[in-house]
Amino acid sequence: MFSSYLIAPRAFLNRVFSIENLRESQGLDVRKKLWSGAWEMFKDNWFTGVGLAGFEVNSYKYVNIDQGKEREEYKTPMTTHNLYLEAASEQGVFGLVFLLSFFGFSIIGFRKVRKKFKIINNPEMSLLSSALELCLIAFLIFNIAHSSLIHNKEIWFILACAIVLRKIYIQQENKIMNNKVL
Repeated sequence: MFSSYLIAPRAFLNRVFSIENLRESQGLDVRKKLWSGAWEMFKDNWFTGVGLAGFEVNSYKYVNIDQGKEREEYKTPMTTHNLYLEAASEQGVFGLVFLLSFFGFSIIGFRKVRKKFKIINNPEMSLLSSALELCLIAFLIFNIAHSSLIHNKEIWFILACAIVLRKIYIQQENKIMNNKVL
């Protein structure tokens, strides 16, 4: 842990240690403005959205976060810092429904596989299913204040594990059925 502190960039450390001072930090105010702008963008384009990566292109119409800052990053918002508002503003209602359905069905899938592993008496795989479901839920909660679906390798790993777990269950179930037939 100490070695991480020594090699971490100063900008990163300043950000981490400023989290406790939210009143002094403009981060929360900026996010509120981004979220409000994304919501307004969604309301204006609720059916189709503004297109993929359209928030960045159109944000200047909806969000003013300059606040007298000299740094260029404060002048043009790059992301909504909210996965769900980003999906809504960029892909409209259908994109948002698709995103929520995709993750909802993934959670349901983890629960079904967990129960099936319990039925065939495989507690380790049932526990793994629970752990991956919790990881997915944590990711979804995290993305209320973040928006990194495409560049986040962990989510794709978790979803790939769901497919693998289902295949493992099917193989184990077939093995059990073959043993009963013999």
